[in-house]
Amino acid sequence: MEVVDGQLADLPLFTGFSRLIRRVFPSFKIFSITRLTGNFTIENGVVSSENAIFEGNVVSAKGRGNYTPSSGFDANVHVRTLGEGKISSVVRVITDHLLKLFEMKLTGTLTDPSWKLKKF
Repeated sequence: MEVVDGQLADLPLFTGFSRLIRRVFPSFKIFSITRLTGNFTIENGVVSSENAIFEGNVVSAKGRGNYTPSSGFDANVHVRTLGEGKISSVVRVITDHLLKLFEMKLTGTLTDPSWKLKKF
């Protein structure tokens, strides 16, 4: 699946994610997620992914986990700098260790998602 040129950060699901990113990085007044890619499986009513990538211009995230209509989300999301590319890879080598502190846990339903920092 691939979603391109969207303002995914404005979707209700990502409101909590955007709020946490703005708290962690206060200089971000405008935060956008413009592309979603990943492989998803649906089996026995469970939607799962090991590689959902939410790309933004400056901050991106990589998630893995699952969703069921009855129990909601159970996913871990790692914040990353920049999107994919050679320069991004070099920057991520430097920043990934620091950003591991900001791993997020997504739980809850589509209508009431909950985003929390795992380490705090």
